[in-house]
Amino acid sequence: MDTYGYLYNNSFDKTKVSLNQMKQDDDSGGNLQFMLTNVLQSGMRYILIVTTYSQNIRGPFSIVVSGPATVGFRLFSTVTTTTTTSTTTSASKTTTTTSKMITALTSSTKSTIVKSTYSSTLTDDSNRFFRTGNTNFYYYQAINLVVYTTGTYSFTSNSAMDTYGYLYNNSFDKTKLSLNLVTQDDNSGGSQQFKLTSILQSGVRYILIVTTSSPAVRGKFQVISSGPARIFGDDD
Repeated sequence: MDTYGYLYNNSFDKTKVSLNQMKQDDDSGGNLQFMLTNVLQSGMRYILIVTTYSQNIRGPFSIVVSGPATVGFRLFSTVTTTTTTSTTTSASKTTTTTSKMITALTSSTKSTIVKSTYSSTLTDDSNRFFRTGNTNFYYYQAINLVVYTTGTYSFTSNSAMDTYGYLYNNSFDKTKLSLNLVTQDDNSGGSQQFKLTSILQSGVRYILIVTTSSPAVRGKFQVISSGPARIFGDDD
């Protein structure tokens, strides 16, 4: 079928099609199929309307969803038929057309939050850099992040040390700390712990740098990640 799609938030009123409408589409998916793309918020109710471009068309269809988490489909009504009649008058003739819209309604579920923990220790053998630009050196560990699912991730340290964190994309050069830097933090996690939050893209390499606020400090640490998927890879 030549399909047509609408996306609504909160509620859908078939007599007021523009009310609460977020987006509509006809053929962006190719082959006469609709494709709707939008940022959806966790905990919000959304309604997807599936209909056809031409009137009086019936047939099977499927919806493919792509995003950071599973979206649950719940059918509110198997078939809802709306009949709209319009009359157009001209000097020579009057034409009356009737169209029918078949709709199926769905709602979204909350995104799943996955937490994972990375544990390690800064020792005498750990990498060193001069992060403050003076002669004081700091121990650090570079952790590769494997992003399978695009979304918002946070990284919070847990340690007896006063920790400091950096997040980089693509590569990390300890002699050029501002190069490829995404974000950095000292104490946003409370208790002298860093907390880094950023939107990470699937297929992009990210490096998390764990170090300390004061120079030459060693000790155990953990980093707890929170996001739509597990993310810790290998360390350098």
